[in-house]
Amino acid sequence: MHKSRYAVAPICSVQPDTDMSKPTLMLVSMPADAVVVSGEFLTTMAKILPTDMVPIGRVPIFVHPLQVPNIVSKFPEATFHPFTLSALAQSSLRTVIIPELANYAFKLPVGITVTSAMRTISPWTTFMGPRLIPILDRIIPKSNVLKYAAEHSSVSARNSNFDTAKHLACIIRDDFGATLREQNEAVIVCAALTERPNGNVARVLKICNLNTQASRVEFLSIFVDLALKSFLVPLIEHGFVFEAHQQNVLVRLPIPQPGDNSPVYPSGFIVRDFGGIRVHQETLFKSTGMRVAVLPGNPNEVTDLKEAYARLYHTLIQMHLHRLIRALDLHYSGQGWLIVRTKLKHYFKPGDIGHELWLSSKTCKWKCFMRMKWKKTYTNSIYHDVPNILLYNGEGRDLIHKGGEASL
Repeated sequence: MHKSRYAVAPICSVQPDTDMSKPTLMLVSMPADAVVVSGEFLTTMAKILPTDMVPIGRVPIFVHPLQVPNIVSKFPEATFHPFTLSALAQSSLRTVIIPELANYAFKLPVGITVTSAMRTISPWTTFMGPRLIPILDRIIPKSNVLKYAAEHSSVSARNSNFDTAKHLACIIRDDFGATLREQNEAVIVCAALTERPNGNVARVLKICNLNTQASRVEFLSIFVDLALKSFLVPLIEHGFVFEAHQQNVLVRLPIPQPGDNSPVYPSGFIVRDFGGIRVHQETLFKSTGMRVAVLPGNPNEVTDLKEAYARLYHTLIQMHLHRLIRALDLHYSGQGWLIVRTKLKHYFKPGDIGHELWLSSKTCKWKCFMRMKWKKTYTNSIYHDVPNILLYNGEGRDLIHKGGEASL
């Protein structure tokens, strides 16, 4: 995805090889009445900043160095302070770790588009995140399969024009990397598993020592089982959809002993980034007595459960499991999809919405990123009907590289 980065003026041009791995964060402050603060944002910032760095009555906010031109042009009331902080970027463009504050990640807006969306942070997202915590505590299964990166606090510019406000914001959330390492678990963003740095072999095969067909099948079987428990159950029981694509989900893997070359299988997941969740409020209220607190005009509420199922199909099936199945070389035989269908049948019975949309329909909705990019929209998704990949049985596998696989 980084190869589709496009910097929007006034940000200077960004090339595919631009190094964003170690940004130097800038510090600005805004009048307290010019921002909306949620959670313990000021308390957390006070752990990092020198005493009296920011005058009373003003709110300190870290800014990504690439975003400075937008701050200067859009927020004349912002004051820059003589303080910088070295950070370590995560694989996502706008999230960084500050070594001085372990166990937290800082998500910062950057006026750069990747796929169809500019990587800023809307007031809808900063408002909702901290208020989701009691709901997530209620709906996530208690089996320890899924952990979530709680967004404890946030800040956003106070501006009725959200297209302006989204350029100055910050979300502070949990980061489990150090904690889980102490518990002998590694945490890897799922997108990294399916990368092929040398053009042929996916990283998951090397990282997890999947040297046999049987080990790849076992890895996928465990992965799918854990994924459905983590992401399908909240939808079925509560009408709540995590945006479970590869960038928002991190897999937890047991760290093997030195010299142990046996296969490594997943133990669970961490889910992060809640700006793209979907919720059917009536179903959630019926199961929990709670509703997600949202701002008017938000893209997160759906009035039809079919929209919720379509969202999870897109993020989990098309944009996550599909890539993993190909990386494990279980696509063209149809074996990977047989595993997924078999496990889905434990959750769906004929007549269910999920069975109708996922296991019965010959077509499904495919999110059209390029069309959305051309039309400059990211909250209003554009879809196109394509063959339902879940029903793939290996048909046409002899036509590989001859065009017969184009739609699958």
